[in-house]
Amino acid sequence: MALQEVSAEPESGRHADLTAFLSSSVQLLWDHWELSFPSLTGMFAPLLKRVLSLQAAQESRAAALGPSPSSPPGWLPELLVRIRAMDWTRRAKYRSLQAALPVLPQGSSALFEAWPTLLLEIFDSLSMPNYLSFATELLTDLLRSLRDSGGAADAGDPAALSESWLNVVVRPLISTLASARAPHADTILQAALPALLDAQPAALQWLLRLSSQCVGGGGQAEPRLEAHQCAQLVVGLLKAARKLGLVVHGDLDRIDAQFSRGLWPVSDSLLCSALLGADEHLALDTLDLICTHHKLTDMVTVKEMHLIQVFIPLRLKSCSVYSRRHIGDALRRYGLACNPKPDVGTVTIPLGPCPT
Repeated sequence: MALQEVSAEPESGRHADLTAFLSSSVQLLWDHWELSFPSLTGMFAPLLKRVLSLQAAQESRAAALGPSPSSPPGWLPELLVRIRAMDWTRRAKYRSLQAALPVLPQGSSALFEAWPTLLLEIFDSLSMPNYLSFATELLTDLLRSLRDSGGAADAGDPAALSESWLNVVVRPLISTLASARAPHADTILQAALPALLDAQPAALQWLLRLSSQCVGGGGQAEPRLEAHQCAQLVVGLLKAARKLGLVVHGDLDRIDAQFSRGLWPVSDSLLCSALLGADEHLALDTLDLICTHHKLTDMVTVKEMHLIQVFIPLRLKSCSVYSRRHIGDALRRYGLACNPKPDVGTVTIPLGPCPT
């Protein structure tokens, strides 16, 4: 017994020394991460991942030897306390969270459980300029880890899977959009939607259903989106989905009919109102949505041609030089999609009157 006590003391001393060394190593990496030397900062992420792996292995070894009343808390809570103390203008904050994901057995599921407001804070941080790329990379890694870990829900239960993703990702996204100004909301959508749809394509239908409930008053969903916020969300969502091939021929017509109601000032149509409304940025986004096809073999629809028909005379004559150039580029892309297809030939599309 005495021999065991003597051997336990050096073991606990080595454990404390290694803990202090790893903690100071993490701080050293953080202090040097803000240096403008890409050749050095590129090596910090794998180094930090190795340090965190050593911390996790040390904690597992200490747990195998038996719990001690004086043992420090787990490495993740300690790390998160230090990370949360940093500002979102620190590159080390983004990179440290990315480095921690592969070390965690449950990936981002464990991270969201330990830090429930993480996504809300990332969305809020996008109001600052010049940090879109950092937030986009972090969101992409977080959502892919959530999908791969299987911690979101059992994939065999679609209802549980849907509810889990809604609570963890979708509802925080809509909650932030409801209180964000238009430029901030646009940045959030640009960062979050491609990453979300790439990780979980079913989120397209979840977001469409929830946004329809939030704006239409047909359900108890909170918070409520204004008509302009809903249009911005739906157009951004469909743009991201179309680039990923999740929205194909005829889907725009069906989704626009799903949102058809008296809430929209132009022909009771969300797409018509967004395309012809006063918000020029939203109008250009809607034009990009209509003119973007995942494949050049996709067929155009009557509604798309009709929207282009009414858009050109109303927008071209009064827009800025930048917008005119943007419109020209979009229409050139659309012209490629309108070329006769080898297996279809020439199609005559009847155009209706301009909407009022």
